[in-house]
Amino acid sequence: MSIPSPNQRISSFRNGYSSVYTYPFTLGFNPPIDPVILDFCRFFTICLAQIGPLVWRTVACLRYLSSKANVNFTFSHLIHLYHPNLIRHGVFTLTARSKKVLVNPEDDRDRGWYIRYVAVRTVDLIGETNIPFPEKWNFEPTMGDVEPIPNFRGWVDSLLKIATREQRTWKSISSLHGWKVKTHGIPSFTKFCFTC
Repeated sequence: MSIPSPNQRISSFRNGYSSVYTYPFTLGFNPPIDPVILDFCRFFTICLAQIGPLVWRTVACLRYLSSKANVNFTFSHLIHLYHPNLIRHGVFTLTARSKKVLVNPEDDRDRGWYIRYVAVRTVDLIGETNIPFPEKWNFEPTMGDVEPIPNFRGWVDSLLKIATREQRTWKSISSLHGWKVKTHGIPSFTKFCFTC
């Protein structure tokens, strides 16, 4: 792992390394990188650093709720619920497609996340095979077609049945799991290595 020099940006490329914001890795997710996040990277051909905090939180909330409801949760579910948007020269965030939001991933404690990043050997993040995302920043990601989901309304209803509106918030779900934003220190990425 290396801390960037003052003249480096998160979009600077270094072969064999992935630049990542430390934000999601300080929260204590298990697994640290959800399969939906990896599919997001594959779909848009983007690196991990291009996934903004709101996407990580939304995926974590939907993963928890779908597990509790005993239903699948995929990248297609995420994209049918939220429209991906670009901020900060290529970082993805999400906007709800409906006025009635299924989960509220807002967190007022994530300020300054964009200034805390490191370069980590890609193999320390995901193992040595099947790297599911490019190491290089993609300044022009494009969106393709997303698979339709049979009985999508039924899937949404199954999540609505198991949690009230207040229980479907980042604040509520993160407190259940002890997911807390840490704005100090650098996480140890060696404990995050897994094979995709």
